[in-house]
Amino acid sequence: MSSHHFVREGQEPALIIVDATSHELAEPLLEWVPLVVVVDTALEAVKSWGIKIDVVIQTTLEEETIHQLLSDQFPLQVISGKPNDNSIANALDYCLSVKQHSVNLMMDPDSDRFDLLEGYTSFTINVFSHTEKWSLCRGRFEKWMPAKSQLSIRQVSRDQKMVFEGLIFKGSQTESIHDGTIRIQSPALFWVGEPF
Repeated sequence: MSSHHFVREGQEPALIIVDATSHELAEPLLEWVPLVVVVDTALEAVKSWGIKIDVVIQTTLEEETIHQLLSDQFPLQVISGKPNDNSIANALDYCLSVKQHSVNLMMDPDSDRFDLLEGYTSFTINVFSHTEKWSLCRGRFEKWMPAKSQLSIRQVSRDQKMVFEGLIFKGSQTESIHDGTIRIQSPALFWVGEPF
């Protein structure tokens, strides 16, 4: 018996590939055929994965080169940019323009990238790096976890008050005390990183 799911356009999170982390990491994110946006610096690696690319954010490659490289990918849209443009911001702005409500980004995050993403609060945002999945949280994070599961926390504001239930701090990470639901609450935005 098969099941059929109908997904409205824009309902499934768009996949923005900034760093071509790995095809294995991308596969579950591609399950429902999302809008796929690739920054041109990751283009050759992503093309080798054999997936459909919908939009390319141009930063360093000539538009003609992009079209030649992806001649089998039509229809394809190229969002023109300049080398000093922020390719992540261009990708997010494009997703906003086509009414995407959530995005998954494949990239290695750093402080500047986190800061940029925090300016796009109209999205549900998840970042997938080589080792962790980071989620931008508003107000509350709640999840059932086995005992001794670890989470990384990144505060958006240094003076924000956070409340932790079912977690203890172990160095720079938190760890769940026992099998069960953990909760993190804060009046401000915060990031939660879950290791793979």
